[in-house]
Amino acid sequence: PRRPLRKAVTRDFKRLAKRMDRARQSPEGPERDAAAHAARKAAKRLRYAAETARPAHGKAAKRYARRVRRLQDLLGAHQDAVVTRAALRELAAEADAAGEPSFAYGVLYAREERAAADTLAALPEAWRDLRAHRPLT
Repeated sequence: PRRPLRKAVTRDFKRLAKRMDRARQSPEGPERDAAAHAARKAAKRLRYAAETARPAHGKAAKRYARRVRRLQDLLGAHQDAVVTRAALRELAAEADAAGEPSFAYGVLYAREERAAADTLAALPEAWRDLRAHRPLT
């Protein structure tokens, strides 16, 4: 099953590459956030394919899956920050409408915004590392 597994991993890598290109080229904001989330889902699919190939491809598949997981984790951390910021905006609006202080929500929002920026800054290196190690060669 080595060849069909390699073919499946390669197909999923190409899918991820398209989504990463879209995420990297999208303007900052909701469009980039959505593109990064789509890339995360594609990375997850690629990781599962690489893990499935492990019995046939051994350590090469294990190492490849580890690289994919690093990228997937970064994209997941970015998505977490996006979702958290949206929740914090809602909580701040509710607090403000109730006459309660909302400054702390703004501080937390800024932290999540920084976390999202940090993960996006780390993505190019993780993506280069993954691309440098072609699937199951």
